[in-house]
Amino acid sequence: MTSSFTINLNDLPFMVWVLDPKTQQVIDHNKLAGTYAKDPISSLSKIDQQKLKTQKELCLEFKPGGWIVFKTQLSGANQILLFGHDISSYKNIEYQLEQIMDAVTDMVLMKGKDSAIQWGNKAFRDLYGMNKFDVDQLVLDAEFNQPDYTQQYILDDKWVWDNKKILIIDCEPVTRHDGVVRKFQTTKIPILDRDGKVQATLGISRDITDEIENQARSYASSKMAALGEMAGGIAHEINNPLSVILGRVEQLQRQLEKEFTNLSAQAMKTQIESIQEHSYRIVKIIDGLRRFCHGGTDEPFTIRNIRQVLHKIEDFCFSRMSTLGIRLEMDIPDTLQAEVQEIPFSQVILNLLNNAIDAVETLDERWIKITAIVVNDEFELRVFDSGPGVPDEVAVRIMQPFFTTKPVNKGTGLGLSISQTIVKNHGGSLRLDRNVAQSCFLLTLPIHRIRS
Repeated sequence: MTSSFTINLNDLPFMVWVLDPKTQQVIDHNKLAGTYAKDPISSLSKIDQQKLKTQKELCLEFKPGGWIVFKTQLSGANQILLFGHDISSYKNIEYQLEQIMDAVTDMVLMKGKDSAIQWGNKAFRDLYGMNKFDVDQLVLDAEFNQPDYTQQYILDDKWVWDNKKILIIDCEPVTRHDGVVRKFQTTKIPILDRDGKVQATLGISRDITDEIENQARSYASSKMAALGEMAGGIAHEINNPLSVILGRVEQLQRQLEKEFTNLSAQAMKTQIESIQEHSYRIVKIIDGLRRFCHGGTDEPFTIRNIRQVLHKIEDFCFSRMSTLGIRLEMDIPDTLQAEVQEIPFSQVILNLLNNAIDAVETLDERWIKITAIVVNDEFELRVFDSGPGVPDEVAVRIMQPFFTTKPVNKGTGLGLSISQTIVKNHGGSLRLDRNVAQSCFLLTLPIHRIRS
């Protein structure tokens, strides 16, 4: 059984033109097509006419905002049908979205398969010193960017594409059009179709160069402030062995001048050993100061014995606490080791000790205690003091930069906020422990650094 039916072209919700396959001339069209262009071919450039012959689908503009997608299809041997859809409303939405993306101060970059650049917002174009046409000509990246950087971008894009997961890159370098390398924090997102297939990757990058530089300055300022609070004690630590050395030398001089014949070898040896012992003490303190001053956040992570690190910090604090009558207790396992940046980690402990000293120095009962326990793959280090605890109104703001309850010129308000940043860089956490009656800060760090 056969059946046939007739379609009235004017009833169709899209445009239809009928073309002569030999002349490419329009021989018929429906009513909707006539409202746009009765003879669209004649209004096309020679290039677009050639595209129409060779491509099955393309976008053409017959009037401002009047965008039409054409499809060509042979219908028998004597005619070609062109089907057109008005997509001007979609183009308007696309234009509005572009305006929104251009207003975003972060770089937004859309890429297709194999990292082919599809579109970049104004922030991206400004960084690369390009206009929209220039971006359209890019394939993988600009020539002025470092090849190693570009290769890493490609690897990251492939990971997002293959795994269909969001990738967060804490810091990656990008070369600006003038050759200056900036640092960006980037989030790469897979863009999926309705079937769950990846169609593109979207990268959103925030310039953190100034933030990193400001953080480094704040870190240095906080470190010097922490050291400054211990300056009196450190001077005392050096002055004590120096006084002993001078005393021993003067004693030896007197003995050599007056009692040379009676000065035994054993007595001289005893004096020299005392001088050596106290000299080594000064060298140890100065070496600790030198490393503390020059070490920074770029120091490599290494396995350190935490108890030994804490005893080095104790050297800075001993005289100040002794003068104030503060007792320091440590309960740290001898075998506790962790992968840390020793100097930044030491600064965190020194900041916590400084705060504890300030909290208890005027109390009748003055003590500070540091404990550490291992919990699975982490260790928890607590710094207690005999103070009454932190008031609620202070606790909610205590980690904020520049917040301090200390008198003017006594504190910078950066110690805890910088310490928290250092601890986060170690993959850990620092917080005020509200479950303890006394003041207590809880520092949690992984035994081994977590690498992304």
